[in-house]
Amino acid sequence: MRKLYKSLIAPLYDHSINLQERMFRLMSILGLCALIIMSVLSFLINESTGDVLTILGGLSVFTVILTVTLKSHRIQMGASVISTILIFIMLPMVFFESGGMYGGTPMWFLFSAVFVCLVVRGKARIAFLIGDGLVLTACYAIQWYKPVWIVPHTAKMAYTDSLASTIIVGLFISLMVVFESKLYVEEQRIAEEQRKQIEEINRAQNRFFSNMSHEIRTPVNTIIGLNEIIMREAVTSEVAEDARNIQGAGNMLLALINDILDMSRIESGKMELVPAQYNIGELLSEITSMIWSRAKDKGLEFKVEADETTPAGLIGDDVRIKQILINLLNNAVKYTAEGAVTLTVECRRQQFTDNKKVDMVFTIADTGIGIRKESLPMLFDVFRRVDESKNRYIEGTGLGLTIVKQLVDLMGGEITVDSVYTKGSTFRVVIPQRIADEKEIGKITFKSGMNTGAGNEYRQSFEAPGARILIVDDNDLNAQVASKLLAPSKIKIDTASSGSLCLEMTQNNRYDLIYMDHLMPELDGIETLQRMRVQKGGLNRQTPVVALTANAGADNQALYKRSGFDGYMLKPVTGAELEETTLAFLSQELVKMTGVATVKADDTRIVDKHIRKRSIAVSVDSDCDLPPELLAAHRISVMPYMIRTEDGLFVDGRDLSASEAAAYAAKNQGKPIIPIAPSVVDYEAFFAERLINAEHVFHISTSAGGSQTLKNAGEAAAAFDNVTVFDSVQFSGGIGMLAIYAARIADSESLTPAALLETMTGVRSRVRSLFVAENTLPLMKNGLIKPSVHSMCRSFLLRPVLSPREGGVAISGFVNGPRQQYLRQFITRSIRNADIDRSRLFVISTTPQPDEKEKILDLMKKHPYDDVQFYNAGAVTSLVWGMNALELVYLLK
Repeated sequence: MRKLYKSLIAPLYDHSINLQERMFRLMSILGLCALIIMSVLSFLINESTGDVLTILGGLSVFTVILTVTLKSHRIQMGASVISTILIFIMLPMVFFESGGMYGGTPMWFLFSAVFVCLVVRGKARIAFLIGDGLVLTACYAIQWYKPVWIVPHTAKMAYTDSLASTIIVGLFISLMVVFESKLYVEEQRIAEEQRKQIEEINRAQNRFFSNMSHEIRTPVNTIIGLNEIIMREAVTSEVAEDARNIQGAGNMLLALINDILDMSRIESGKMELVPAQYNIGELLSEITSMIWSRAKDKGLEFKVEADETTPAGLIGDDVRIKQILINLLNNAVKYTAEGAVTLTVECRRQQFTDNKKVDMVFTIADTGIGIRKESLPMLFDVFRRVDESKNRYIEGTGLGLTIVKQLVDLMGGEITVDSVYTKGSTFRVVIPQRIADEKEIGKITFKSGMNTGAGNEYRQSFEAPGARILIVDDNDLNAQVASKLLAPSKIKIDTASSGSLCLEMTQNNRYDLIYMDHLMPELDGIETLQRMRVQKGGLNRQTPVVALTANAGADNQALYKRSGFDGYMLKPVTGAELEETTLAFLSQELVKMTGVATVKADDTRIVDKHIRKRSIAVSVDSDCDLPPELLAAHRISVMPYMIRTEDGLFVDGRDLSASEAAAYAAKNQGKPIIPIAPSVVDYEAFFAERLINAEHVFHISTSAGGSQTLKNAGEAAAAFDNVTVFDSVQFSGGIGMLAIYAARIADSESLTPAALLETMTGVRSRVRSLFVAENTLPLMKNGLIKPSVHSMCRSFLLRPVLSPREGGVAISGFVNGPRQQYLRQFITRSIRNADIDRSRLFVISTTPQPDEKEKILDLMKKHPYDDVQFYNAGAVTSLVWGMNALELVYLLK
């Protein structure tokens, strides 16, 4: 019994075993019990050993299957075998031998259905349930039509069998439901415990990162502060260079700390935005000053283009916007060896919404190494660096772009990337903001911030010899650094190394400003401030107190504000930041302004005027067969095919026209002349060039006729977030009509690429394109028709009428006779449909004939159009469709 308990019952409560196996074990136990009970009942009711032996035989088979299944852990297979035997063999036999519908067997069909529902998975479950129902229905039908096949029960046997089966099956189902409920409750309890454990782990992780940030910022504050003091002094150029390198390394370490801390906040959902009014011009000046020097060090050109109509005052989290732009610009500089990095700033009014809302569009473009197409989907993954083999020597944590993406999402914005490997990348960030000041920024002038000299570049901003301040910090070095950074201002500075000492000093001395650290032994900064505010006889109960701390984050800023601090400064601090904050809190009577730092004339830059890009640029392949003047009028760009001959490659439409291709083919009989679709690389370069002057490219291609262009264009578009490839499913003129329609509506600024795609999908369903070909040999050579169709057309002098379809062409009918006759048949059949929109018709000919235009117009008099436009097909269309082919393109109503 103990062995049986360990093998069958104990695992029911083992949570390391999956739910399906535990349910299988329970159902197996109940099944074994059911077979034993049925054998006993059969013997008592029928007093026959035959039925008992049959059931015991089934019990033996059931036990063998159960043992094999549990040892091999192939639960699904075992459950399927048992269900098959139970539903299709055992239950029908018992049904016929035990009174049919008047016995207890129908209840066991119900049991088998419950067994299948709880144990079997996937499509097999549905199949067995259907089988169970069909077998039961068949058994009832057989008893109705062939009652002699059923071994009848006596009245006593029928009542006993039916009652016993009902009680047993009901009991078993109840046990299963109770066990299932218990499992569910237990799983819920385990899931809740795991959730709490994960939350505790996250809290511990956040505490660790926060403590790590605080502990690292404290010595970094000393390093950067003392280093700045060295840079102020008159030192040799070599020492100055070393000091600048220390400064750069310190700032890099600080950036890594910030990235890790931000990632921790984002993952825990504690990253908060702090909206405030800011000046976009000042923000750009700060960013440009930081990036320009780095770009100059690498020999890169750094350009800034700004929309002069941008409102100067905006409301948003300028700190996070600056973080986003600096991250993207730093990446652009890091991954660009030569060329330029360009920052473009554009403001767009949000139409149909509050007129105080705008979308700020920041575009960062570089001429760097670019990003592989296969790497784009994982670009914003945590700790992921694409193309590791090339970039392993470039510093960074791999968190920058992840943080950028999370911050942009948090602001309700959007970030997209377009990149051509080895050519460069373009990141586009759209962030919604509110307008605080409608005044336009105009031209922006900024300072480079390039410190090239030694100590003579520092200029103190003020003097306040009559002022007295107190710096409270348990780290003596930090207090010394702050004191030395403020020393040129001639302020009298006292220091205190603890909260208790601070309270003693504020009891006896009056201060104009107090800088207070937060985390200190005994009394921390918050408790010290609270005691100072109620200090009996204290002289500084109203003195402004600024938190000077290494605790970063918006939550800490909010904590200090709630605690009564008048300001907040995050370590490490620079001398300029300390002077600016001190100046803001000191009384004007104590301050004497001495000037600000100056910069050289060649360090001043004026932001270039931004030329607004087109919202959506429409482009097509050269097989659209639109004339150059029409393409230019609608600003439609063309991706040309190439035509290969023995004399070299020719550009479709530029180097070789349809007539020239026909003349070449006639002159060089038997020599190959092959149209070549643009390659993926060609499309990538084409899209990248279009995106210089457009924010989005809407490229119209086709899959009709088995064209390769759609596949190549789609593969190239995978490298760009701002390229849409649209399948026109049309021939040449149909592509052209869709391109003109798309170009006309794409210039609306309120139209998004998604809206244009939806609109064009609807228009596509209305376009009809029909081609009649005089010579079917080119069609057969290009795989558009089968050889058998070509042979039939030659034998019976037929001309096929073809219409486009996805991936090929469809034969819509045939015409016959000489050219004028078959053209009359083709045109009259094509344009007599009452559902045709009569506003416009395109007629494209591969080989225009003299006076043919007038004859075609004459044929259309019964069904006139408002505008009929005749075009000559290009070289590619002529080579594919052959000479003397004609196409009609129109719209349905």
